[in-house]
Amino acid sequence: MNRASALSGAAAGPSGTRAAAASSQAISARRRASETPTSEGSVAFPPYGLPIPFATARGSLTLAPATGLAIESLELEDPDRLSLRASGTIGASPSPELSPLDLTARVEVRDPALRSLFAQALPLDGEGNADLRLSGTLGAPILR
Repeated sequence: MNRASALSGAAAGPSGTRAAAASSQAISARRRASETPTSEGSVAFPPYGLPIPFATARGSLTLAPATGLAIESLELEDPDRLSLRASGTIGASPSPELSPLDLTARVEVRDPALRSLFAQALPLDGEGNADLRLSGTLGAPILR
C-alpha cells in the first residue's frame, strides 16, 4: 500500500498482479516527485463532467490494488471562483467502469457566472454551496 501526500492524478482499479505492481510503483514515484501541492488545472467529475478549475490541489490518497483508492482528503481551491473538498473511496474492480463509488464532497461556487453554470447540474443553495454524495460505479455514477 502506498500513500500520496499531494494530488498526483492517481486512478483506481488496476487488474492483475503485474498491473497492480506497476500501479503501486507509479504512485510511489509520483509521491516522491510531487511533495508540494499541484497548481493550476481543472478536473471533471461524473456524472456531468463539469470541469472544476483550481489554482491549488492538495490531497491525502492511498492506493491499494486489492481495495482501490481511499481519498482521506482532497481539496481543489481557486479563491476567486470555487473550492471542492472531498473524501471517500473508489473501490477496486477488474473493470474500471464497475469500480464502486462512495464519495462525499462540498462544493463552494464563489463566482456568480460559474454559479449559474454549476446550478444547472448541482443542487446549489443560495450562497452557491452544495453538499454532495456520489455513489454507484465509475460507469454509472449516482449524484445525490
